[in-house]
Amino acid sequence: GGVNTIDPLERLSILPSKQEPMLVELGVLQGGHSVLFAVEPSTVVSGAGTCTPGPIDCEILSLNPGQQEGISKQTPSGSSPVALFSVNSVTVDNHPSVAAANAARQDASSVGRELLNESPLNAISLFQYDPSVGAVVDLRNLTVGG
Repeated sequence: GGVNTIDPLERLSILPSKQEPMLVELGVLQGGHSVLFAVEPSTVVSGAGTCTPGPIDCEILSLNPGQQEGISKQTPSGSSPVALFSVNSVTVDNHPSVAAANAARQDASSVGRELLNESPLNAISLFQYDPSVGAVVDLRNLTVGG
């Protein structure tokens, strides 16, 4: 097969397709250096990305631009390769007004949102999208108070 480019990828997009949901794009991690994906059950990932909580039980995949990742479907006899993908770049959009920026930050796939709402993945709660910064915030190291 050929190479498909999705530019730009809408937040909460389902990959590789709505018919075969294996990953949900959560958004750019605060700091702008990586894109986070929720890894649906029965999906096996392999490549340069970083997994949370770990590589054996990957629930959240973090990919930097230029890193390549393979996704496979777990089968009774092993795994079946489905696709190879990478994040080509992470860019900042400039909007003509605060209202336009706020509207863009709310834009997300309704199908992806539904899939995440039904997801059994525990690690999703550790990575929350914050519309005030337009990025996903890693809550694992969050401290409260003084």
